[in-house]
Amino acid sequence: MRSARPARPRRAVAAVPVRATVAGGGRVRRIGYLTASTRADFPLLHDALRQGLRDLGQVDGQSIERVVRSADGRVDRYPPLVAELVELNVDVIVTANTPAAIAAKTGAPGTPIVFAGVGDPVGSDLVKSLSRPGGNVTGIALLTPELTPKRLALLKEAAPGIARVAVLSNPGVKGHIQELRGLDEASRSLQLRIRPVEVRPA
Repeated sequence: MRSARPARPRRAVAAVPVRATVAGGGRVRRIGYLTASTRADFPLLHDALRQGLRDLGQVDGQSIERVVRSADGRVDRYPPLVAELVELNVDVIVTANTPAAIAAKTGAPGTPIVFAGVGDPVGSDLVKSLSRPGGNVTGIALLTPELTPKRLALLKEAAPGIARVAVLSNPGVKGHIQELRGLDEASRSLQLRIRPVEVRPA
């Protein structure tokens, strides 16, 4: 028979987010960056964010910390990723597309959110107006509804013989619905037929 050995006391380990401090006692600011895919995103976006912060005297890894979360092309992953960033107590969330911005606004109402790459922030219910966004969300609008008819006109100018144009659209994004309405109106004057094609996943 084997003699029983006394059980060793187990040690409990708790993972608690700890805020680092910089020289002089200042707190390191944590920026949550919510992206569609680290593979698909232009490296330019990451570089521009890093350079813009550096221009403001904020150095990644020193005075600030970037926390990058990727949805890997799946829109349904945005809500849990936002919840994760909130749990990490980030100071601000930066997004680079409309679905990510909507998920951040819904899941992080107490966190400042800055978006880029959003075509119609008003139509997508991200802000109240361009001049007075209100709430905790702001950013850069591409003004896609205003520019989409012009793009259609440029397409007709480049290829005068075209008659039908397929338009990829995500019906889950309100801004896309408004774009289709604008395209429908512009297509009649250009004698074109618009064929919407619904695309939800990447």
